[in-house]
Amino acid sequence: MEYTLKEGDIFRAHTGASAHWGKSEYVNKGCGFSKEATLWIVEKGIHVVGTDAWSWDRPLCFQAKNYEETHDPSVI
Repeated sequence: MEYTLKEGDIFRAHTGASAHWGKSEYVNKGCGFSKEATLWIVEKGIHVVGTDAWSWDRPLCFQAKNYEETHDPSVI
């Protein structure tokens, strides 16, 4: 099914994290959305978003690893 986002749509991302709900690994699941991806969604006129992960952001363990490697605060 092909679909083009339009103004007023609600965007829900299914990342697969929900399969881990109630388990300790849940906090490390999900894909997360970059600033650029989020702005793109907003520019399409979408103002309500959701995800099956614990957060819209990438899991903290991945953010921390990237920061350790780069010391770039924009990865957090």
